Amino acid sequence: MPATASPELTALVRRHAAAVGADDPLTARRAEADYARCCWSGGHRTPEELSGDLSGAFHDLRRNAASVLGLDKESHDSAMAWAGWAMTRGDGPSALRARARLVLDEAIRWARHVDDGTGSADIADVPLLGRIVNELPAREGDPSPAAEPAPPSLVDAALRVEEAATLVRRTDISAPLANWLRDQSEAPGAGNLVDTVTLMDARTLRTAGDLPAAARMCARALKEPVGEPVTAGFKFRLELADYSIMAGHDDTAARLLDEAAADVGEAGLPLQRLTAVRAAIPVFHRLGAARRLRDMSRDLVDSLDGMPDSPAIRDVRAAAR
Repeated sequence: MPATASPELTALVRRHAAAVGADDPLTARRAEADYARCCWSGGHRTPEELSGDLSGAFHDLRRNAASVLGLDKESHDSAMAWAGWAMTRGDGPSALRARARLVLDEAIRWARHVDDGTGSADIADVPLLGRIVNELPAREGDPSPAAEPAPPSLVDAALRVEEAATLVRRTDISAPLANWLRDQSEAPGAGNLVDTVTLMDARTLRTAGDLPAAARMCARALKEPVGEPVTAGFKFRLELADYSIMAGHDDTAARLLDEAAADVGEAGLPLQRLTAVRAAIPVFHRLGAARRLRDMSRDLVDSLDGMPDSPAIRDVRAAAR
């Protein structure tokens, strides 16, 4: 039997879809948390009372919530359902966005289960990446700043595929995509994309071994984000915390993660707060700061009531004991 959509779920899907369309990450992240809290149990099947136009938005919403909760299978299943729905309807932009997420899943699997640290992935090991790259723009040579923004679905897909190609160390794919995305970040109204491209460039520096330059880039962007400041600041703090851990500065990482958790908590983003607290667990353990970690985790736990059992929530509940 198909799942049934409640009025609450229908309103949430509409709110999330409108936020995505308006490039409003703060509202989108709040909708994802509300969905995880009130409407999770129906599974990745599209509820029958949702109109056809909302089915893709439903899968996008569930995919995002599942990813933060650490529910990898649910996240992947939602992207598969989204792609199937979009291709059945002949909705090319939605299909591209969904398939780009499947490419990223493929790259993550390669990194976890195949990568031996000696080189890049063969396209035979990441066939979805090999197929989608020909459908995306790329730029070689000199910068060519965009005078007009490209379709959002194209930018969204390029970001995911660039991340996937970087993860499997295929710079022949990631570099031209990154060049095009930098050009797009010059287009009018590209605020949130500017911050995302800054993060992308910092990660490129980190991969090249220049951790100090990557940290400086993120620190500057953290002080003056171009787009929505709460979600941008959260990403930059988490990135800087990773760099601090790599450099052996757990005390700095702990401070950054504490700040990140507090900032998104005040903004009403419990899923992002969950991410920050979960990332802080091994750092605080290494510092011997058990009480500080317990207090941080207990402060979060009540805001997770109603959300599904998941690896991320189990980790935080264990730290709160």
